[in-house]
Amino acid sequence: MYRVRTGYERVVAHRVTKSFAGMAQGKGKVTRIDENAKLVEVTYTDGKVDLFKFGDQIVEAESIGIMQHIEVAVQVGQPVEKGDVITYNSNFFKQDPVTKQLDMSIGVTANVAFIECDMTNEDSFQISKECAEKMAIAPVNSRDVVLSTKALIHSSVDIGEEVTPSSPLMIFENEALTDTPADEDPEVLALLSDVNRSTPKAKHSGKVVRIDAYFGCPIDQMSPTVAKLVRKCIASKVQTYKLAKETGNESEFQPVTPIQPGNKFHGVMFDEDTLLLVYHIQERIPHGVGDKLVVANQLKCTCASVFENRPVSESGVPIDLIFSQKAQNNRICVSPIQMGIISRIMEQTEKDVVAEYFG
Repeated sequence: MYRVRTGYERVVAHRVTKSFAGMAQGKGKVTRIDENAKLVEVTYTDGKVDLFKFGDQIVEAESIGIMQHIEVAVQVGQPVEKGDVITYNSNFFKQDPVTKQLDMSIGVTANVAFIECDMTNEDSFQISKECAEKMAIAPVNSRDVVLSTKALIHSSVDIGEEVTPSSPLMIFENEALTDTPADEDPEVLALLSDVNRSTPKAKHSGKVVRIDAYFGCPIDQMSPTVAKLVRKCIASKVQTYKLAKETGNESEFQPVTPIQPGNKFHGVMFDEDTLLLVYHIQERIPHGVGDKLVVANQLKCTCASVFENRPVSESGVPIDLIFSQKAQNNRICVSPIQMGIISRIMEQTEKDVVAEYFG
């Protein structure tokens, strides 16, 4: 939470979509929270039903995905008024413990020192290893695997498993060995089976956070192993649509249906025999050389180096980031200095008040 604010931090949540903050649209009550469908149901006094998504959601941005964490701020049976918080994106907001409203809170707090050196030339900066970890990003990469709906699947990674670029996501046979002689040597059959198997690699490092399935025929027409995996992949979407349909809000959610033959999706042309599995793999990348950030709200800069040994000021304050005083002056903007001075004064005041109160 920031010590220095403008007051608009609490307004933002009421100006955005449900992907960032879900607000009650009138007086009512929370009638259901479904953990399988990941939906909160609110029924208003006029009989209208409103649904709010929660849980981890992947939003596509350019060539990667960004994981959004939607938290639930209510309980079943809780009465709500217009403007009360139902759900919120914890990447952007924090809930005030007293008012229960949301304050916009992005970035991390850091102790910044203004020093002129080689590493702060031309709007560059140095960052501590500890602060670099706090500034880490966790993009989600997708890996497409195309196979037949009649395939024989031997294994597939589960959600939550860690993978490396060379890890096989699944092992399958698009065509099982059905025309081999019954009296064939078992060792030869095993060898042929191994040769016939496909093992698509992850090509990314990280944790598997979601698996999506897109198919060109009804599930009951698939092979047993394929049908089992597909049902597992779409279970949450099916439950979400089922709950939405019960409330009359199914128009807000897409049903899970086969893709019509002749249509193209994710660069794949579908027919009745096509199955596309999209594995979403999340990795963690700490802030590093060449990355950019903004100090305060004004000073955009580029990382020149990450120092292993965290420097400390004369008063014993650990330094998280070193920036150029000259570069700050060139912006003709004094608010970063004001924010820094006021924050340090308030921090010390907090310590003095606590020490005085508790002795």
